[in-house]
Amino acid sequence: MQRAMHHLLTCLPVDTLAVRPFQPVSRTSQRDATSLMGGIFPKNARVMLPPLIGGFVGSDALACLAFFHFDHPDGPMAAIDLGTNGEVLVTDGRQILTASTAAGPAFEGVFISCGTRAVDGAIVSASLENSHLEYVTIANEPPVGLTGSGLLSLVHTLRKAGVIEPSGVLPHIPMFFLIELSRTGMPDGRYY
Repeated sequence: MQRAMHHLLTCLPVDTLAVRPFQPVSRTSQRDATSLMGGIFPKNARVMLPPLIGGFVGSDALACLAFFHFDHPDGPMAAIDLGTNGEVLVTDGRQILTASTAAGPAFEGVFISCGTRAVDGAIVSASLENSHLEYVTIANEPPVGLTGSGLLSLVHTLRKAGVIEPSGVLPHIPMFFLIELSRTGMPDGRYY
C-alpha cells in the first residue's frame, strides 16, 4: 500500500500528498489496524500496517525488500515492481535505494491498443509451446487484452523466439503467429 492508500485507509489528511514535497502526515506503522478493516477479518485476526518507506514506494515494495533479504544480500541486488506505481529497489550490499514513478497508465491500457487493467480475461503471461502461443488470463476467461505484465511477458517470449529484433522491430511475422492472431481476435474485432 502506498502512502495515498495508507492515508485514505487510516483517515489521515491527503492534502500534503498532492503538493511538493509530497510528504505524508505520518510514516509510522500501526501495530493494530484491525478496527480500520470494517470487520472483514475474524475478531481474533490482527492486522498491522507497516511503516511507509518514502515517496510513493508502497508497503508491497517493503515486503519485497524483506522477502529478498535486501538487508543482508550476498551482493548487489535489484528488484522492480510494476503496478500502479513503478518501483525500483537496489542495493550494493551496504545501502538500499528506492524510487517510484507513476506506471499504471503506461501498462494498463493507455496508448496500447490491446492494453487493459487487471480484469477477468486480461492476459497476464504468454509463452511459446511447440510453436503454439499460449497465454494465461485472469480467471481463465477469454482474452480481453494485455495487462502490463502480460505485455512484458509477450514481448519477452517473442524476443526469445527471434520474432522481435533487439531494436524492437518485427521484420517478419512467423506463420505460427499469424495463425494464432486469427484464432485469438478480440470480441470487438481487434487482434493482438
